[in-house]
Amino acid sequence: MESTEKKEFPELTKPERQKVWDYYQMRYEVSVISDVLGVSEAAVWKVVQVYQNLAFHPGY
Repeated sequence: MESTEKKEFPELTKPERQKVWDYYQMRYEVSVISDVLGVSEAAVWKVVQVYQNLAFHPGY
């Protein structure tokens, strides 16, 4: 018996699932940090972005 559901998306590979998990984990952490500090999520994202840029360019 075949399933009548359409499979619109192929199965994700393990690295792809990890990327999705990491993204949602990061969103949760940003939300908590913004609530605790009383600043906007956009401000926290900007700090994260700057940190990631520095982390990937150790010459700075």
